[in-house]
Amino acid sequence: MQNRKEFIDNFFRHLNDAKVDFLIPRKIDLVYDTNIKDDIDVIIKTESMKSFIKSSKRFGFVLKKDTHILNSFLYGAKPHYHFLNFKEEVHIDVVQKWQHKSIDFDRCGRRKINKWLPVHNELQIEIWRSATQHNRISWARVPSKEIELCHIMCHVLLDKETISAYYKERIEYLIRICDQKKLLNYLELVFYKFSKRYIDICLLSDFDNIHNEYISFDKY
Repeated sequence: MQNRKEFIDNFFRHLNDAKVDFLIPRKIDLVYDTNIKDDIDVIIKTESMKSFIKSSKRFGFVLKKDTHILNSFLYGAKPHYHFLNFKEEVHIDVVQKWQHKSIDFDRCGRRKINKWLPVHNELQIEIWRSATQHNRISWARVPSKEIELCHIMCHVLLDKETISAYYKERIEYLIRICDQKKLLNYLELVFYKFSKRYIDICLLSDFDNIHNEYISFDKY
């Protein structure tokens, strides 16, 4: 009987054998520590989706796709495809574009709908152009340090209400070893003039008030 690590390795190696074009945008170091609630994030080329679905069925995954009831997909954004194998406790969250959400609320402050939007096309191109094989996990391709950090910084500010300890540590590590000029250029495609302030906040590890800093920033 194979363990979870073997199952995950075998599935992603099978994807490579099937010529499925995918990459892991972030958290590759925790890929074996995931579970049904804490998923593996994957970005895939649209033309590989049919092959991914076919392979997932062979490995016992069931597919659940985000509905339009609570989600709106704008400017070419596409639904998340959730592949779940409950026996092996593996959940793979697949998107076809690098995208983040904006949340609409009703007059009582209750969440109304998630509006999903893709990032700038230059970032869509660069995440694939920068991708290289991971140095320890042979089946995985990952983006450059700068793109991974940009992806995380977008994720924690646009998709999350709080920043986890893992992401704080990862930001603190990457921001000191990456090319900050290149990172700034990437961030400016998303956050415009707030980008420099965002980098300064991360260099200071001043994460607790970061969402208020962002929504109150007015020096555009």
